[in-house]
Amino acid sequence: MSKFITKLGDVTLTGWGIVMMRMVLGFSFLAHTLILMLCILTLPGVYGFLESIGIPGFMTYVIFVTELSVGICLVLGIQVRWACIAVLPILCGAIWVRAPNGWAYDAPGGGWEYAAFWSGMLIALACIGDGPFSLAPSMRAPDLDRSAASWSKKRLTAAK
Repeated sequence: MSKFITKLGDVTLTGWGIVMMRMVLGFSFLAHTLILMLCILTLPGVYGFLESIGIPGFMTYVIFVTELSVGICLVLGIQVRWACIAVLPILCGAIWVRAPNGWAYDAPGGGWEYAAFWSGMLIALACIGDGPFSLAPSMRAPDLDRSAASWSKKRLTAAK
């Protein structure tokens, strides 16, 4: 059995939190891509919108494939850190496109609130890591993990 497979009883609340965060973000990307972009707005509609704001229409397909791939990677736990980082430029573009509309997502034309929220959650997940039940975990960042643990230990020792 793979060392990456974890038994249900061995997972901490933190582990379950990471899995929940990964699933919510992953399924949100899948719904956004498959339902909104593909079925409601349609790819030709998104193509036309991007061209109308000065972005090359072919970016529709880059965005579609990237967001779909990231959604799959997050749900299955495949290279989660890299998936989170890969989609950030698209979300930065969404923030830039919607910035003139104001903060609130329900503003006319949609504000940048939603894209900013997604960006923050993806950055947090990239920092936290894959979590349990990941099929192909990302490379650990042992120096960051170790320094964070030693920092908390020093704080706890100093507080006593």
